Amino acid sequence: MKKIVYILICIIMVGAIYGCGDNTINDTNKPTDAFEEEQVSSSEIESTKEEPTEPSTEKETEAPINNEYEIGKTIKFGRYEQDNDFSNGKELIEWVVLDIVDEKALVVSKYALDLIPYNETWEDITWENCTLRKWLNDDFINNAFTDTEEKYISMATVSPDKNPFFDTNPGNATKDKVFILSRTEYNQYSGYDIVKKCIATDYIIAQLQWYEAETGICSWWVRTPGIYQNFSLTAAYNSKDDNDSQGGSGTTVDDKIAVRPAMWIDLGIKEEPLEVLKKEPVDRSLLQVGNYISIGTYEQDNDVSNGEEPIKWIVIDIKGDKALLVSKYALEYLPFNDKYGDITWENCTLRQWLNNEFYNSTFNDKEKMMIPTMFVEAEKHPDFDNSPGNSTYDKIFLLSVNEVNTYCIDYKRCSATDYVEEKLYIKHAYNGCDWWQRSPGWQQSYAGLASWDGYNSSTNADCYRAVRPAMWINLNT
Repeated sequence: MKKIVYILICIIMVGAIYGCGDNTINDTNKPTDAFEEEQVSSSEIESTKEEPTEPSTEKETEAPINNEYEIGKTIKFGRYEQDNDFSNGKELIEWVVLDIVDEKALVVSKYALDLIPYNETWEDITWENCTLRKWLNDDFINNAFTDTEEKYISMATVSPDKNPFFDTNPGNATKDKVFILSRTEYNQYSGYDIVKKCIATDYIIAQLQWYEAETGICSWWVRTPGIYQNFSLTAAYNSKDDNDSQGGSGTTVDDKIAVRPAMWIDLGIKEEPLEVLKKEPVDRSLLQVGNYISIGTYEQDNDVSNGEEPIKWIVIDIKGDKALLVSKYALEYLPFNDKYGDITWENCTLRQWLNNEFYNSTFNDKEKMMIPTMFVEAEKHPDFDNSPGNSTYDKIFLLSVNEVNTYCIDYKRCSATDYVEEKLYIKHAYNGCDWWQRSPGWQQSYAGLASWDGYNSSTNADCYRAVRPAMWINLNT
C-alpha cells in the first residue's frame, strides 16, 4: 500500500518539483563552470577529468593540501571497495569539491559507494536517529580512512532540512563527520552533471535492483524527510528525459538505496606531516617464500617496561603484488569465542579482536596502508562435517586447516613468546604451543587447532589457546 501511495503522490507532485528550490542556504558560493570541464593539476592529491567509467584503482592517497583545492575538481582520499573484486583490495575514493568555506572543503563522493537503508526498520524516523547516520560515522569512516586521514575530516553541524511540500518533522541538528546531502544542498550544488548524475560502482551494481544499464546512473539518499515520517527523499536523474528530481514524496526508509557520503575536509591542518601517508615500497628481495620480515610491534618479551617488540612474520606465499604472512611466534593467548556454543569464524570474538584491537594497536598508519582487506574463504575441516559458516572479508585472520597443510609444513610447530608462555595452561618443550585455526572442529562448538607436536586437532571454542595472526600485504605500497 505504501508503494501505491508513493507512486500516486509522485505523479501529482512531479510538475511542482522541477525548478523548485529552497533559499535557506546562501547561494554566493555556488559552483562555477569548473564542474563542466575539470582541469588536471599536478597537486599532491591527484585531480582528474570527469570520466564516467570505473573508479580509480591507483595505489596512493595523501593528506589534503590547502592550496590545491578548487570547486569542481575531484580529489582522491580514503579507500572503499568499488570494482567488486575483493582480491585486489579497496580502491581510492574520488570526491567532488562542492564548496570551500573558511579553509574547509565540502566534498561528496563522485560515485555511489554502498547500498544501505536509511533506517533498518520501517518506522517514523529523522536523520538524527536513523541507522544510516550511525553507519556512516562508525562502520564507513573506520573502514574508509586511516587514523591520520580521519584527522582531516571536520566535525560539522548538520542542519535539519524541512520538506517544503509536506509537514514532516526533519528532527534536530546533529554533529557529524560524515553525512548525506539535504534537498536544499542538492538544489544548491546540482547544477552540473558531475553532481546530479550519480554513477554506481561495480560493487553497487552487483546489488542494485534498478539502475540505468547504459549509464550506470542510480538514485541516492538525501536526508530530507518525505511525505510521511517513515519516508525519506532520494535524488534521481533520468538520462532519457534529461531531468533530475528529489523524489517529492520520497521512499520508505527501510528500502536499500545508494549512498553518497559527504563531509567537510579541514585544509588548514599543519601539524601532521604529509609523509605520514606516503607509501614506501617494500624491498622485494626480502619477500621470498620462507624469508622473515618485520612489520608492526607487540609485547613479546614479557617486559612491558622496554616497550613492544617488532613482530617477525614468515612469508608463506606470494601471488602477484601481494604476499601472505603468518607470525613466526604465537603472539597472544585467547579463546576462539568468549562464550561456549555453536560458532564459526564469521561470528567468533577472536575475529573481531584481530581486526580491531590487535590491528589498531599493532600497526602504524603507514603499515596499515600495506594491509588490504581480503576475501577469507570459509573452509570445512577435512576430517569433520561441521559448517564453516560464510566467507568473510578481513585484514587479519587465522589460517584454515587446508592453508596450514599447504603453507606451513616447515612452520607448523610454533613457539610462544615469553609473554604468551607465561599464560599457557599446558607448557610444552621449547615453548611449543597449540594455536587456533579458523576451520570448525569435531563439533560445531569446537574450532580447529594446529598442535604443538605438528598434528591437526580441535577443542572447545571457549578454551584459551595461542593465536598466530595471518595477513596479506601489498608489495607495491
